[in-house]
Amino acid sequence: MPQYSIFNDVLGPVMIGPSSSHTAGPNRIGRLVRAMLGAPPVAIRIVFDPHGSLAYTYRGQKADCGFVGGLMGLGADDPALPRAVRRAREAGIRVEFGVEPIPGADHPNAAVITATAADGRSVEAVGVSTGGGMMVIQAVDGVPVRLTGGRTEVLVRLDAGSDAQAERAAATLRRLTTAGLPAAAARPPVSIGRSDRAVLVHASLAGPLGRADLARLEGLPGVRWARQLEPVLPVPDRPEHGPLFVSAREMVAYAEANGLSLGRAALAYEARRAGWDPERTRDAMRRILAVMRDAARKGLEGTLVPAGGLVKPTARRLDAAGRQGRLLGGNPLARGVTLAIAVMEVSNSMGVICAAPTAGSCGVLPGVLLSAQEAHGFSDEAVVDALFAAGGVGLIIGRRATFAAELAGCQAECGAASAMAAAALVELAGGSPAQAEGAASVALQNTLGLICDPVAGLVEVPCFGKNALGVGNAYAAADMILGGYDALIPFDEVADAMKQVGEMMPREIRCTALGGVAATPTGIRLQERYLARVKAEFDLD
Repeated sequence: MPQYSIFNDVLGPVMIGPSSSHTAGPNRIGRLVRAMLGAPPVAIRIVFDPHGSLAYTYRGQKADCGFVGGLMGLGADDPALPRAVRRAREAGIRVEFGVEPIPGADHPNAAVITATAADGRSVEAVGVSTGGGMMVIQAVDGVPVRLTGGRTEVLVRLDAGSDAQAERAAATLRRLTTAGLPAAAARPPVSIGRSDRAVLVHASLAGPLGRADLARLEGLPGVRWARQLEPVLPVPDRPEHGPLFVSAREMVAYAEANGLSLGRAALAYEARRAGWDPERTRDAMRRILAVMRDAARKGLEGTLVPAGGLVKPTARRLDAAGRQGRLLGGNPLARGVTLAIAVMEVSNSMGVICAAPTAGSCGVLPGVLLSAQEAHGFSDEAVVDALFAAGGVGLIIGRRATFAAELAGCQAECGAASAMAAAALVELAGGSPAQAEGAASVALQNTLGLICDPVAGLVEVPCFGKNALGVGNAYAAADMILGGYDALIPFDEVADAMKQVGEMMPREIRCTALGGVAATPTGIRLQERYLARVKAEFDLD
């Protein structure tokens, strides 16, 4: 089982909105495919399975920009990402999208990406965006692999039937990756995979090879290309560092045994996992807090236009109404809702936000924490601890369930974010680790079964409202626990229940825009209007 990271899997990536699974994940896939190609592409073809989510939402949630931007070398937070498809076509790159069955597709966010270079070389990869910006490449030129972007990878590509040459390449790669290692050191495994089109030699490394080593591999008989893929995740995988805990029960026990709050326990987890000292780890979280605060500020300016155009910016009007005393929720709840909407408006205008744990739920945690800080005067360092507490809860959800609405509906996004925010509030209030875990349990219990039904496939309606719901739910859950309520059901079991509920949901209410309010007469009319505008804008058939 992978070792989950707060900065890789939970609070991140820092990215251009509107969707982490449809924008940031595809971007990372595109960047890896470009590295395999070894040159800028002159032609790009991306195919989505008709039974998945991307087939219905790739334009509205900007997966097209994510994939193409990555193939053009743009990062997930690059300001040029929203114009990636247009820029590619203006540069003479042939870009094509298709909806066709993908044999063996086992995830609604599967895609087949084919990139071709000017000299005619091409690479075909099957990539899956697994939620929250995380991804995996499952096949290259038909050969099964598993590339997650967390480690340095070396791939050596030969033609089908080149078994003897592949063995020689594998032996050479083995020598290169073990040169200079102590005799007792673990040797990186080197594997050989085959398809009817290709043979692939693959190794995951702790550090990069030199250019001369790669040139040596590429010069071997029968080798078409040899590529080194650098990590695309902010914290490279360190499998030699075992996790401090793998469940909420163990996390609380670790915190209590060491006299730590839940946030400080989660900080210790992430520092160990990354191989960083505590101050460097805190500094990474301070940067995330700065991104959240900046997004809220920009949203309150009221000058943004959501990319889908279904809703007009409202955060500035909510802000004014709150200052005039016209909102009934009062502080900090009404303020939290306002800030959550502000952050979501930045995301939906393709501005920079932090997925927390996803872009579709990116307003909940900053809405809760920034409003609580304004109301009660908590220091930034206290908020950083609270963000770590939220991250610790997110680790458990990621490990036991999912953050992908395509797999489990919006309970996996806004529900998860609300549970994280509830634990963060208890951390701010000085509550115990067990109380923080209890607040997360109540918040997630309250949102089990929350569907994902984006109108026109956009992250606007009812997504804005569900972020506001997440804010209110987090405050309610935290106050219940701080006031003496007993959650009764351990958080581990609630996370397991969320996964089970998600498996019971039909695909129509898991981010396909085929059910819920997306399938109402008004929802269908809005979708038709949006698609007509997109076709006119991009001159599509």
